[in-house]
Amino acid sequence: MHTVISPGLMALAAGIMLANTAQAQSQATSCNLNSADIDFGQYNFVDATARTAIGKVVVNCQPVPPMGMVIKVSAGFSGQPLDRYMTNGNHRLRYNLYADPAHQVVAGNGLGGTQPLSRPPSRELGPVTYRIFGMIPPRQAVPAGGYYDTLIIEVEF
Repeated sequence: MHTVISPGLMALAAGIMLANTAQAQSQATSCNLNSADIDFGQYNFVDATARTAIGKVVVNCQPVPPMGMVIKVSAGFSGQPLDRYMTNGNHRLRYNLYADPAHQVVAGNGLGGTQPLSRPPSRELGPVTYRIFGMIPPRQAVPAGGYYDTLIIEVEF
C-alpha cells in the first residue's frame, strides 16, 4: 500500500501554502488577509474516492468591509488553475481548489473558467470568512512523501 502524507501547510491545502497577510487600502479602508491551513492528511492511491478538505480566508477591514470585494486565488506551481498540482521533488500530485462545496467551480482569478471566492451572505460588520474547498482526485500512483504547492491570495476592491 502506497501512502502519501501531506504536511500541515502553512496556509492552504495539504501542502498548499497561501502567501497572505497582505494589506490593501482603498478610500480610507485598510484590510488584513489571513488564511487557515487546508490539510488533506494521508492520501492513499488505492482509495476509490477523492480526498477533500476545507480551508478559509479571513478578511478584516477597518472601518468596514468594502462592497464588491473580490478574493482571487493564483494557479500555483502548475500555472494552470484548472490543472493544479502539488510537488515532491519531480513527482506531482494533482488537486484543485473550488469556490463551492460541490467542487464544481474552480477557485481562481475569474479568467479561464475560474471564479474568485464569493462573499458569504452576512449583514454583520467585522471579519468576513471565505471558504475554499480542496479535492485530490483518487487513484494517483505517486511515491510517499510530503507534497505541497504555493498559492497567492489577492484581495481586490
